[in-house]
Amino acid sequence: PIAPFRPSKGEWGPGAWEVAFQFSELNVGNGDFQRGFADPSRYTNRLDELKLGMNWWPNKWTRISFDWVYDKFNNQIPLGGGNPVDRYNIFWTRFAMFL
Repeated sequence: PIAPFRPSKGEWGPGAWEVAFQFSELNVGNGDFQRGFADPSRYTNRLDELKLGMNWWPNKWTRISFDWVYDKFNNQIPLGGGNPVDRYNIFWTRFAMFL
């Protein structure tokens, strides 16, 4: 960051901000289902995923990430023993230090 946030050194700048975006797809085909290796009522063979995030770098050694992930399956699957779902959302925050 051009103006780091390091209160221990009297630096009160805004740090640096990053916007992150990613789309990915996993498609493993139908072969495992057709051969009986996987049960289509419990597993999926395609996943589309969208990730959006914001990273704050207060200084060059520290990053705080705020991320949202949206997953879409091609068929409903049970997650965590609950009702089957065909989509899933998660939000997480991560703190990282680089030495």
